[in-house]
Amino acid sequence: SDDNDVAAEMMSGLIALAIDSCCSDSDCNANHPDMCS
Repeated sequence: SDDNDVAAEMMSGLIALAIDSCCSDSDCNANHPDMCS
């Protein structure tokens, strides 16, 4: 279960990075307004 926790933390970290890079891109931000507040 520890391995699963680490994998989940890594995934959420990668998702957060992807969302940040998306929200700093005007086209991606416009396509995903629900992710970018």
